[in-house]
Amino acid sequence: SQQVKMATAFWGLFWALDEMVTGRKKQSEGGEGGEGGGEAKGKRVQELYRKFRDECYGPIPEVDTKEAWERLAKGTLVVVDVRKQEEWRTSMIPGAMTKEEFEIEVHKDQEKLGFLEGKDVCTYCTIGMRAGKYAKKLAGDLKGRGPKVLNLKGSILGWVHDGLPVARRLGETRHAGEEVVKEVHVNNPKFDLAPDGYEARWFGQSGGSLLARCGRALRRWASAAAIP
Repeated sequence: SQQVKMATAFWGLFWALDEMVTGRKKQSEGGEGGEGGGEAKGKRVQELYRKFRDECYGPIPEVDTKEAWERLAKGTLVVVDVRKQEEWRTSMIPGAMTKEEFEIEVHKDQEKLGFLEGKDVCTYCTIGMRAGKYAKKLAGDLKGRGPKVLNLKGSILGWVHDGLPVARRLGETRHAGEEVVKEVHVNNPKFDLAPDGYEARWFGQSGGSLLARCGRALRRWASAAAIP
């Protein structure tokens, strides 16, 4: 329809302008997050992951992103997002549970842990520090009760750098459905290491620039409209 075409055109214009503005801003700001291309950022994510592992919580069982994606699809892995609500509301690994949701399920079935039968648990955060600490604690809590607890290598930033999708929930619970997005919460500007094509968010922002917010709203409107 004409309305859909107009919305799509407006969205494209907003997005292009926003890319120009935010791209120039990042170049002028410099800093750790603004340096290098996608490959350099991906390497930096893995460097930080190893640094946090070595300095903050020590060696623990890990799983790489591709294996985690395959096991998630097979139903042999429960993925737990340990980040704060503002972070996972931006985007999360498809099918993941929040830490709060996971702990509710554990509390409901403390004796048998039936929802974990035949599965392992994988934790993630931005780059790995919070997830590693939580995984270490959880491994102690679940010791001798079946599932292994694994930390996701590189966490959500490693995930998107490996070309795997992230999604935003369409409601407050994990049963509300999801939509794939190109946004990721990076906690703070220091970790603005999202790959090319992704919009990075962090605490203290009001949802990104005005152009980005308008673009997202128009994109949602266009995708919801009936297109012949």
